[in-house]
Order: sequence, then structure tokens, then C-alpha cells
Amino acid sequence: MDSFWEAPESRRIEFKETFPEGEAVTRSVIAFANGAGGRLVFGIKDFPRRVTGIPDHQEKYLPVFHASMKHLIL
Repeated sequence: MDSFWEAPESRRIEFKETFPEGEAVTRSVIAFANGAGGRLVFGIKDFPRRVTGIPDHQEKYLPVFHASMKHLIL
């Protein structure tokens, strides 16, 4: 495989086409933290796999998400 985003979804990697709003993003991150860890990738459609990017109206959430989770991002 050329890159991780071509791997199938599993308990260690999950793709989200859009950035979840409200508490949904928190639930997703907590689920990964409580499990085996892994990668939660936003802006990638799962099937068929393709990069979609984050919609413009959702980009405002990214700095807040990054700031609140930066100590968890490795």
C-alpha cells in the first residue's frame, strides 16, 4: 500500500468524510483512546475511498479540536 489511507478501516483506523459536530467528535476520540488507539482521519470518504477534504463550514472546528486534543496527538 502506498499510504495508510489506503488501508481498510479497522479498530485502529477510521475514516470520517465530514468533521463530526458537537459531542460526536468527542465520542469518536474517546472511543479510540479507550481502545487500542489508532488514527481517526477526517476528510476521507470510506467507500469508495477518496479524499473529500473538510467542508468550508466545518473548518472553524479544526483549531478548537486541535488545541483541545494536542496533548493526545502523537
